[in-house]
Formats: sequence, structure tokens, C-alpha cells
Amino acid sequence: MTSRSEWHRKVAGLAAKHGCTLGRTRGGHLVLKHPDGWRVVTSSTPSDDKAIRNVLADIRRYSRGAA
Repeated sequence: MTSRSEWHRKVAGLAAKHGCTLGRTRGGHLVLKHPDGWRVVTSSTPSDDKAIRNVLADIRRYSRGAA
């Protein structure tokens, strides 16, 4: 299981790599916002080890315009 701080570092790294800014919702979820207007919302803590792969898949999906 990924720790909370490790999760935040990974998501922040993904955000930077894909030109996104990282923010939070009022409920505490993490939001990756891209200059093109799309955004990906994820939990503030991972539910399982596949969570980072799911966020990456969402980013890829949005960045190629499939969503």
C-alpha cells in the first residue's frame, strides 16, 4: 500500500510531467488541471496500489481527447 505522502509525490510528479497544476477540492480530493481545460479528480489517499495507474490512464485518456 502506498503511503499518503508517497501518493502526493507521485500525483504531483504526474501533474508536472503532463503540464497540469495540482489543487484540491473542498472535500480534500486532488485535482489535476490542464491548461487545455480538462481536469482529473482523484482521492487524497490511494485506495489500492492500482490507484496511480488509474490516474495515469485518466490523464492519457484526456490528453488524447478521448474523454
